[in-house]
Amino acid sequence: MLKHRFDVRRRLLFVEPESELSEDDFRKLAKAVDGFIRMHGDLNGVLIHAEGFAGWEDFGALVEHLTFIRQHHRQVAKVALVGDDRVMKLIPHVVGHFVAAETRHFPEGELDAATEWAAAP
Repeated sequence: MLKHRFDVRRRLLFVEPESELSEDDFRKLAKAVDGFIRMHGDLNGVLIHAEGFAGWEDFGALVEHLTFIRQHHRQVAKVALVGDDRVMKLIPHVVGHFVAAETRHFPEGELDAATEWAAAP
C-alpha cells in the first residue's frame, strides 16, 4: 500500500510506502498527481518517506511504477528520499541518470530538512 498526501501551498507530494507496492497503488497515485498538476501546476517536490523498501507485489507493479516515473518525472523538480534503508541511499545515484528531477537521500532523522529542501522552488 502506498499512502500519499499533498501540501498544496508548497506544491509538495508526500509518499509513504507501507507494504509491497501494487499496480493499483501507482494507478491511484498517477490519477491524484495528474489532478493536482492540472489544478496547481508542476510539483516543487516529492518526498518519499520509507522505513524500508518492501518491493513490489509482482512484475506488473514494477512496470506500473516505471510507467509512473516516465510519465511524471518532468513535472517534478526534486525528489527527497527519507529513510535509513540501504536501497534508499542508492536510489539517487541510479535514478539521476534517467529522470529530470534532482534526487537526494536524507537519513531518517532529517525529515524536516528533507521537506524544506523538496519544497523549495
